[in-house]
Amino acid sequence: MAPSAIIIGVVSFALVVAGASALVASSRPANKNEAASPASSATSDHYASQPNAASAGSHALSIPVAEPSALAKLTRRARVFTLAGKVFLSYKSTERKEKRLRKDLGLSTDDGDDPTNSNSEHPDVLALWDRAHENNAARILSKIERLQGFWIKVGQYLSSRADVMPIQYLHTLAKLQDGVPAKPYEEVHKTLLESFTTDQMAMFEHIDPSPLSTASLAQVHRAKLVDGRDVVVKVQHRGVASLMRQDMTNLRTILNILARSDPNLDFNPVVNEYTAEVVRELDFRTECANMEEVRELLATSDVRAKVPQSIPELVTERVLTMDFCEGFPIRDLAKLDENHVDRPILLSRVCEAWAMQMHVGGTFNADPHSGNILVSTAETDGDASVPVLLDFGLTKRLDDNMRLAFARLVHAADENDVDALLQSFKDMGLVLNRYDPFEDMAGMRRSFADPVPQSQAKESLKEKARDRKLREKAMKDEQGVDERGKLRNPVDAWPSELVFFTRVTAMLRGLCSRLEVQYPYLNTMAKSARTALKDSVPHHERAQSLVHVSADDHTSSLQERVRKIAEGIVKEEQAVGLQFCVICHGDIVANVAAGTLGTADPRPVVPSSLFNAFSVSKAVLAAGALILIQEKGIDVDDPISLYWPEFASHPEKECITIRQALSHQAGLADAFPKGASIDVLTDWEEMKNFIASPEALPSHSPGDETRYHYLSFAWIIGGLIESITKEPYERYLEKYVIDPSGVQEDMFMAGIAEEIGADRLAILTMKKPANTASPAPGRKNANEESQKKRKVVLEKFRGQEQMLNPSIFNMRKIRNAKLPSANGHFSAAALAKVFNTLMVGDTNTPPLLESKTIDAARSPQASASSAKPSSSSPMLDNQMASFGLGFQIHEIRSKDDGRTMRSLGHAGLGGSILLCIPELGLSIAFTTNTLSPRSVARDGLIEAVLDEFGLIAPKSLID
Repeated sequence: MAPSAIIIGVVSFALVVAGASALVASSRPANKNEAASPASSATSDHYASQPNAASAGSHALSIPVAEPSALAKLTRRARVFTLAGKVFLSYKSTERKEKRLRKDLGLSTDDGDDPTNSNSEHPDVLALWDRAHENNAARILSKIERLQGFWIKVGQYLSSRADVMPIQYLHTLAKLQDGVPAKPYEEVHKTLLESFTTDQMAMFEHIDPSPLSTASLAQVHRAKLVDGRDVVVKVQHRGVASLMRQDMTNLRTILNILARSDPNLDFNPVVNEYTAEVVRELDFRTECANMEEVRELLATSDVRAKVPQSIPELVTERVLTMDFCEGFPIRDLAKLDENHVDRPILLSRVCEAWAMQMHVGGTFNADPHSGNILVSTAETDGDASVPVLLDFGLTKRLDDNMRLAFARLVHAADENDVDALLQSFKDMGLVLNRYDPFEDMAGMRRSFADPVPQSQAKESLKEKARDRKLREKAMKDEQGVDERGKLRNPVDAWPSELVFFTRVTAMLRGLCSRLEVQYPYLNTMAKSARTALKDSVPHHERAQSLVHVSADDHTSSLQERVRKIAEGIVKEEQAVGLQFCVICHGDIVANVAAGTLGTADPRPVVPSSLFNAFSVSKAVLAAGALILIQEKGIDVDDPISLYWPEFASHPEKECITIRQALSHQAGLADAFPKGASIDVLTDWEEMKNFIASPEALPSHSPGDETRYHYLSFAWIIGGLIESITKEPYERYLEKYVIDPSGVQEDMFMAGIAEEIGADRLAILTMKKPANTASPAPGRKNANEESQKKRKVVLEKFRGQEQMLNPSIFNMRKIRNAKLPSANGHFSAAALAKVFNTLMVGDTNTPPLLESKTIDAARSPQASASSAKPSSSSPMLDNQMASFGLGFQIHEIRSKDDGRTMRSLGHAGLGGSILLCIPELGLSIAFTTNTLSPRSVARDGLIEAVLDEFGLIAPKSLID
């Protein structure tokens, strides 16, 4: 994308988001007591006082406010459109000059359209654009200083976007953060006399006639009250309402031109919603109420940030008096270093303060530019990193539904929870005309990604431009749009609040960039979002204790030991929620449920809660296959094609044996349809047929290597069961595994039942680095790639990659899918009961698996630690364990006599595990919703059990 397009696009967006603060002044309220929305006001700055006596007035006067003349309005309109035309023509001229320059330098004239080409970095080309940016930035600043009013807000917004705007704009327009030319004190004094009574004026000992700062709507003066308090007085400009009305008329005209040139740039619906929803911003009494509300909110939180306190008796519609706060602007990098400010701590407090406002309080300052934030120099404890938050004029209020919708959106982006993201869209009224949730999630995570330090922004912007260009081309291919055509707008309707939310996000991320800190913005915002979501759940539905009361149903020394460990795990936040069950010879000797269903769901985990235990599912599926093999007298060294003829669709697959499939040696670990979507990969019949087809070929000679078949294990073993039994695999498992164990309501191997509600489902969470937007596509020249390859950059065609993301398994459509290698839903008690039934039995019933079958199943076929990597290797937990026939095997030794026993079972990604030691009649199951490369919670509980039974944990199980 050409630099001119980027600048014009950002400026267009700035017009809309900045317009939020000015549009509402288009009509003043007839009733002064009418509830008013926040007003945008003067930029406050480093305060310095020069005492001077104030003039005392009589009773407040009703003096008409001067209105600009018709000629002045016409002149102002001409200046606005002249400026817009000059900037536009300047960039178009620069583009033409660039083409001539490229030709003279021997460079391709099409490089600007190729996001992967580095010729655009030629020093002469860069110098050309630098001059254009410098000239236009200076041109815009000069005009804004003359126009003032609404256009100051546009300039302030542009200067806050260090992550997007060229450095020339940041440096030039930064002057607007310090204020604009001051209004004469005579005008200020007139407004004071009109606003205050004689008694109110008498409360001032003096008012400094020299302003601290001047901004779009008001001017700030330092003052001293007769009681000795140092204060500042914010006084509204005279005639500003009329200028604002004219500016908004000009804005509508510009937006109409944009809309005619490109329907996707039609922002009028948003502006119209502002007119209806955002009322009157020029009433400073409303700003006072906003400021007090936020100050009280932060005072009750653990966020250290200051908000000035108002002087209620000196607040009127056009004057706001508040405490003086000593400090310097947060954008002053030299003073940050001089005062030994810890920038990450400072930014964390700033972002936490806004997170609390937006998600917990629902009332937030929508204008967080750097001129509205100071760094306090008056902290008695010497803390040099305390922010002071100023100017609560443009303050947005969200009703509870909208507040929680935005909280859910942020939480969903942080957790990569697609279903939660779609729910947030629905709740806030964001309507899309296409279903592409993975692309939506990728875009959302890019929007919330860690801000890039300003010094690195140039390279980052180039990278983003490459990615954006590749995505656009891929989308055009997908939609059948010509290269020069335009993509259709996917948004049918969106809430006006989204613009305020986007504005705050952009400005805070820009602040982080300006301070040269790659701050984890999303992680910070998500903490408060989760607090809001948890607080929205009725108190009686929330977990009342760390360990569920059902733990009282069992009494044993092991139960008490396990209970204490589980309590500590949840208290120390090693797990959000968990279940742990131990059965010995048919008796439950320990069974605890602890924690909550999710990071944002405070409802308790109970014994019947269902957890996706990932590859633990393989143990249940393998057990069913072994029962079938035992029942039919099948030799595990028989080729699969003997029982599933379609599997022999290619000579390379004819010799693959059942043993090789069960022990991950079939060579089909990476057998996936090219560019398959999630819908394809979760279509049981389609994938079962694919794995048997000639398209699915071994990547190595069967039996020569061990590669973990994370997903394909389901299609091979499940398909084999169906081919032999002539019925769905789940029916066979129900009859021969699940029903005999009596766990029909607590074990689902073919998708969860429709009647299972969210109150039974544990929500998976796995913490990742904050910036986890989808990996950028390859940097090959897009013109050299086929349409088929270009499609791969779209999220919908990254199904295999997405299935390696644990959070995807929170989606209801994935939970409902038949994928018995990675999608089984269980309670820990159900898992322990099943393996007790399979391997141990009870006094009246022998185990379902014969001893020779069990021995064969736990005979090592290959060491997982020596397995070669595949695309799904990261999904294998307990990687040091050996593979038996569908199970992971551990060598567990007795402390007493040193004898070794082999366990059977399987670990699931991130922590869940199932273990059975037949000799001891011992079955152990652990489920968790908190996934981590090494589960401290699981290790602590299993160690306690093994110790209780006099066993030594092998390193393959607990390292």
